[in-house]
Amino acid sequence: MSLNPSGYQTPAALPATDRPLVAVLDIGKTNANLVVADPRSGRQIWSRAQANRPLVGAPYLAIDAAAIEAFVLAALRDAGRCAEIGAILPVAHGACAALVTPEGLALPGMVYEGPEVGEVIGPCAIHSPIPGRPSFRLGSIWAASSISWKRIFPRSSWQRATCCCGHNIGRGASAAH
Repeated sequence: MSLNPSGYQTPAALPATDRPLVAVLDIGKTNANLVVADPRSGRQIWSRAQANRPLVGAPYLAIDAAAIEAFVLAALRDAGRCAEIGAILPVAHGACAALVTPEGLALPGMVYEGPEVGEVIGPCAIHSPIPGRPSFRLGSIWAASSISWKRIFPRSSWQRATCCCGHNIGRGASAAH
């Protein structure tokens, strides 16, 4: 693959294809990636990546949702100029949750390495094969984020949320889609 200095393929390097491609959108704690691939061969056609940095000035160590959104929109726009995308497959690490209201983002996701999550989840940590990284039981990081939001913010900040981690948590969730 031929990459330019910005870290992504240039349109001239893209092969012609007679079928729609799949855009895999991978949002992780460290990086956001968009990879366009041929679903038949599995061959990567185009890619772009961006480092994810915590939101500066938030009342807790938070995912910068606005920066990720800007990356996703720009990368999809640029990829769409180069190839016909027939499907978008979103994937993300399961250790982050954001609260959404019908008007938009209410509380951005907490970075699981932040002190707020660590304070709540410490007793749930188990041995990890990765040095310096605790492992957590399924769902415990999401639960710790939820408990932390309730400790940090008044009820009015989170009670209108209709969606969290893509799951309905109350009435009116269809408005958040």
